[in-house]
Amino acid sequence: MARLQGKQALIIGGAQGIGAATAELFAAEGADVVVADLKLDGAQAVSDRIKALGRKSDAVQIDVSNSESVTNALAEAGKILSDLSIFVNTAGIIGSVPAMLDMEEAEYDTVTNVNAKGMWLAMRAQARHLTNAKRPGSIVNIASIMGIIGQPGMTAYGTSKASVVSLSYNAALELGPQGVRVNSVLPGNVKTDMMRQVVPTDFEAVLVEQNPMRQLADPVDIAEACLWLCSDASRMVNGASIVVDGGVSNAWFV
Repeated sequence: MARLQGKQALIIGGAQGIGAATAELFAAEGADVVVADLKLDGAQAVSDRIKALGRKSDAVQIDVSNSESVTNALAEAGKILSDLSIFVNTAGIIGSVPAMLDMEEAEYDTVTNVNAKGMWLAMRAQARHLTNAKRPGSIVNIASIMGIIGQPGMTAYGTSKASVVSLSYNAALELGPQGVRVNSVLPGNVKTDMMRQVVPTDFEAVLVEQNPMRQLADPVDIAEACLWLCSDASRMVNGASIVVDGGVSNAWFV
């Protein structure tokens, strides 16, 4: 039996990468899915592929750094699918990755407004949606191993992803009594366009060699973790941080 049969989900940041893989996997597992992204054309393309699987779907535009946009997108998603109970927040940016001493305030604000504040705005709207409807549900937030380990040039990104981990912990405690579970997934290097913004193609082999499993994750590897956290199989998992990195965050390198 499909693991999300009869469920309805909203994937934010679903136009590409991890978000697109998650939206399509959820649909393949029986869920109807709303795909939300700042890039509406990309979200619509993913939604069209979901419809081809025989699931109900549509796309909405969202700017997670803008509270009005988040509120409007949640309202629109609720009109498309009236029993939304699953939310996966994958929207994020990596920025231009300057060193801390060279970083301008505007650069820091740009990254944290999307990755940290945007995550909070999205979760607040989702929690209100679920608690107002007195509906149990699952919220999964995509963080990063950069939120628990350090790397030069990742000051803004790493700080913002650490915020996602902490936000998820605290929200899990607040929302658990209402039957709403909140968990985070911490990917390592994943073969997406975002990774390739900061990792030259000829350096990818080095990352593979440094990984204890001698490979990098595909977006669907992260999507599978999200699927488990949104399924009934994880009904008692709340406030967890699931690391999906092949073990690299536990390794030590000279």
